[in-house]
Amino acid sequence: MSATDIAPGNQTLDLQTYKDILHGMDAGFAVFEVILGEDGKAEDLAVIDANAAFAEILGKKLEDIEGRRITAILPGIHTWDFKWIKALAKIARTGQADTIVEYAEGSVRKWLSFQAAGPRPGVVAALVTDVTEEQRMKNALALERNNLSY
Repeated sequence: MSATDIAPGNQTLDLQTYKDILHGMDAGFAVFEVILGEDGKAEDLAVIDANAAFAEILGKKLEDIEGRRITAILPGIHTWDFKWIKALAKIARTGQADTIVEYAEGSVRKWLSFQAAGPRPGVVAALVTDVTEEQRMKNALALERNNLSY
């Protein structure tokens, strides 16, 4: 190793550098705080931080989602088939990273992939991508396979 090489683990990045990286990504990124009801169950998620790509995936402007509750951003989310709040709150509670690929209803109407992790209790961070086209191709292939089997 030469004097100009940096050994792994010898360089640190400050918080602002991480924020710059995450906000500059093409993938959506968001950090949520879980809001509990009086019964102790997750009833909402507050957007602590998000990048413009995440806002675009939701069909919103960044300034319209930062610091707001997901139920205000996506009215009716409690009625959707997939229970997004419950699923993300579980990751925040357990700290167990998970990938969720589900359909987002309402104004979003897209298949989304959330690669989520709970960095501390009550908080969940996610990289979010629109996988609608991949899901359409997957469904078309399954249909074609089904048609060929007859």
